[in-house]
Amino acid sequence: MDGWEAIDRTAELLEVARGREVPIVYLHGMDDFPSHWGGRPKGPSNLAHLPVELRAMANQIVEEIAPQPGDLVLEKEGPSAFHRTPLQDHLVYLGVDTLLVVGESTSGCVRATVVDGTSLRYKMGVVEECVFDRTEACHAISLLDMDLKYADVVDLEAAQRYLNTGSTAVADAVMPAAAAV
Repeated sequence: MDGWEAIDRTAELLEVARGREVPIVYLHGMDDFPSHWGGRPKGPSNLAHLPVELRAMANQIVEEIAPQPGDLVLEKEGPSAFHRTPLQDHLVYLGVDTLLVVGESTSGCVRATVVDGTSLRYKMGVVEECVFDRTEACHAISLLDMDLKYADVVDLEAAQRYLNTGSTAVADAVMPAAAAV
């Protein structure tokens, strides 16, 4: 249920971003890519243990937050949105220096993307209501860790305010990082 709530909140954030013509990039796993990340069983497919109908849905973007014309959709082979994808080239081309990260899982793909983004000197924000994980503990610990080290963890209202102000720093338009967790 946490995942569906996060999707609903993400839809709200996307609506604001689109209204402000903020670039939106979707990243999802590659179907049947021979990788073992995410603790999945070894074999010809990291989704081989799932029934066929679930395997077909594993890397799909749900309708509630489906990409719109003008959005960029990229496939990734590992947890980070930056690893071996053209994401950084796209961001440089657009002159982007700040990212608001949403999605799942908080302890996996979200955290990996935030760490890599910080390493590449992007200002990173994580929208708390727009991320989720398999367990509440993993979610909470990962948010705290990212907020302490790599990103500003902000609530949805603060992220919307940031998008609406056009501020140059997430923290300028939102709240102090310590208050966000």
